[in-house]
Amino acid sequence: MSEYDEKSIEYDKKVTKRLNIARGVFGSLAALFALITFITFGANMDAVGFPGASLKLDVYSASENADKEGQLKEMVNGYQVEDLTDMGCTSFVEVTNAAVDASSPDFTNVPTNNQHICKAGTDEAAKNRNSDWTDGWIVAPDCKRTSDENECAPFGAASPLAWFGFLTFGTLSVQVILFGVHTIYASMRDALKQRNVTLTRNNAMKSLKAFSGTEKALIGLTIVWLIIGFALMITAAFAWDSMCDKIDTGLGRRVAEYPGGPLKRACATTTCTMTFGSFFATMTFALVWYRIPRILEWFGVLESA
Repeated sequence: MSEYDEKSIEYDKKVTKRLNIARGVFGSLAALFALITFITFGANMDAVGFPGASLKLDVYSASENADKEGQLKEMVNGYQVEDLTDMGCTSFVEVTNAAVDASSPDFTNVPTNNQHICKAGTDEAAKNRNSDWTDGWIVAPDCKRTSDENECAPFGAASPLAWFGFLTFGTLSVQVILFGVHTIYASMRDALKQRNVTLTRNNAMKSLKAFSGTEKALIGLTIVWLIIGFALMITAAFAWDSMCDKIDTGLGRRVAEYPGGPLKRACATTTCTMTFGSFFATMTFALVWYRIPRILEWFGVLESA
């Protein structure tokens, strides 16, 4: 075996520097994309009027209470929200006739002028309808959906929001590879350095076989972490895109069945029916998995790479 000489040290420094630069570049891109993604997400929620987007707290007028004019109307457990009904608009919608015969399995006694919402997507009408709902905030974007899939679609599967989220997880997937490769390289370098050996093509297998069980386990676990982490990040990228599609479809996405034909509700992806819980679980698990090496560093199990 060749000795670990000055030439090997310089080579290690060069490789480490390049890996650090690559990780720094993709890490910065991931941070930038994440920043843009979540700012855009919040801005789009305001733009389409998500529940609470335009809330205003009510205050006393001079005619109501001269001593408290301009002060918030404080209630027993909160603060009163301003009612804009007199201004000709409101996002709070109420059931106009809640006296519904819930014993009727097909709800034939529901007033024809009263629409009801669903709580499930089963084949049984009695399980689908939300009989308890009486009022709530209706999300209604201030734009019209047309056959143009990019119009009135801030949450669309091809929107900037969807793309920046996709790019965030995409760059993180590259970061997983770079971090894994860097950790493996650092582990092998330290192990060989302790033995005063330089890894070459001729002594590669012999050198690796000489590693201790702990060193082999660390390299093996890093490889497993890398593969699973990369797969999770790619899955999370598509999960983000599908979640945007789910929201967009819920906000009224419609496409033509054929050119010039009537518009019908339609998802852009087949995974739009996944639950929000599944989407967030996928993305969160990917991010937590990504942080496992850092957690091991905090416990002193793994040195920083």
